[in-house]
Amino acid sequence: MLNIGWGNAGATQVIGRLAYNPTLTLENEVLDDPALIDPTTGLAFGGKLLTGMTSSERFEVPLPPATFFSERQRDSTVCIAGFISRRALVDTYGLTAGQAKDFFKKPTTVRLNVSGNARHVQFAQMIYGLRIIGD
Repeated sequence: MLNIGWGNAGATQVIGRLAYNPTLTLENEVLDDPALIDPTTGLAFGGKLLTGMTSSERFEVPLPPATFFSERQRDSTVCIAGFISRRALVDTYGLTAGQAKDFFKKPTTVRLNVSGNARHVQFAQMIYGLRIIGD
């Protein structure tokens, strides 16, 4: 869910912009092996990998002079086809089948990251829901 407060205190029309990109960082001791190289960065994993969570979004709104308003956006993704799997660990990230199996036996910390930018946004509030299930 996203609540946005748009504002233009100026005397000319402007374009309000809000863009964001959510990702997940997965931390797992299997990724501490210095011989494991993340093909997306060319560097050792260092105990963690970065993966996508859902699509990025960009909003653009024309704001006439002296305009202020808020809006609420609600977006739902029923299934994002999983953010990590044994197959992805092997095919995308270069782990062996054994390392991928061990990955799911070890504790994993999942961190939400959100990057982005805004212009003519008075406030923004994002609420994410994430359900993690295994197979």
